[in-house]
Amino acid sequence: MTETRSQRLFVALWPEDEARTKLSNKQLELKLGDYGRLIPASNLHITLLFLGEVPLNEIPEIESFVKSIELTPFSFTISKIGFWPHNKIVWAGVENIETELEELSNKIRIGLKRYVSDRRRFTPHVTLARKVRRRVACELTPIEWRVRKVYLVRSVLSHKGSQYKLITSSGSSR
Repeated sequence: MTETRSQRLFVALWPEDEARTKLSNKQLELKLGDYGRLIPASNLHITLLFLGEVPLNEIPEIESFVKSIELTPFSFTISKIGFWPHNKIVWAGVENIETELEELSNKIRIGLKRYVSDRRRFTPHVTLARKVRRRVACELTPIEWRVRKVYLVRSVLSHKGSQYKLITSSGSSR
């Protein structure tokens, strides 16, 4: 039996039920058939910061930071569907990044800077499907996404895809 010395982590926003349902319904409208794999509705999220493999002894510090995030609830709008051919992903995202969302992302990136290896610009999006072999055309009625908490999430990769476990959240007493 191999001993796990690290966990694959990321900080994310999880949609409320109404937004999740609308995103899930939009996935079905993509009509991918055998041309891609839909993300399970329970896995739909926006990654604020991918941390990668984190040693077990460093996780409590990250948990403490996430719990300490003071967040004034806000909303933003998911308003477009896109396709990234280089990684074969269909996604839903924002037209223009709202100030509150960008500030939250920056606050997390600064607070966890010692774990940041990804220097790409924050592009808020929800992955709807992976391994998509053709561009899809689909309109999107704007979806309001309310932000009330930020989550620290563990990702476990398997042949069935990623399994996510919510570890803690901002304002959490866990």
